Amino acid sequence: MAASQNRIMWSRGFFRLWIAMSLLWTILIFLFLFPVIRGASYPGHAVMVNGTQPDIVQKGTLDALLWETDHLLGKYRAHKIDIAPESDIYVLASLAPSEDTRLIEKIKPELVRQRHSAVFWARAKMAWLIFWKLIVAPVAMLYLIGWVVVWVLKGFSNRTA
Repeated sequence: MAASQNRIMWSRGFFRLWIAMSLLWTILIFLFLFPVIRGASYPGHAVMVNGTQPDIVQKGTLDALLWETDHLLGKYRAHKIDIAPESDIYVLASLAPSEDTRLIEKIKPELVRQRHSAVFWARAKMAWLIFWKLIVAPVAMLYLIGWVVVWVLKGFSNRTA
């Protein structure tokens, strides 16, 4: 009876070690990567205003690149606004320059909505990648390594008790 009381519980010990290491790892990842999630990149939008319905696309798309090229060729006038400084607004050059302010004011609410949506999804995507690659994968690997160590150590145990 004395021998069974002194027996080391390897499984329980490694399981508790796994819980503690996983919790520590998760806290460290959160502390170090929260600024990365918070500042997830937002490429901005390109808005083409032609007098009717404005077209809003993210920068880097083919439409945005074509509008930028057309702006350089003089087909559009480019504007920036303070509520979305990373976005470019292109107004058709054939429209009167006095119309620019009215047209830009008209599209501001939609541009702000698009910007908030893009920032939200960029942060959500970054958080999801961090969760899977830097939390779930290492915790699962630590769990598997723990089970392998327990399995190996059980091979050395005396089963004739």
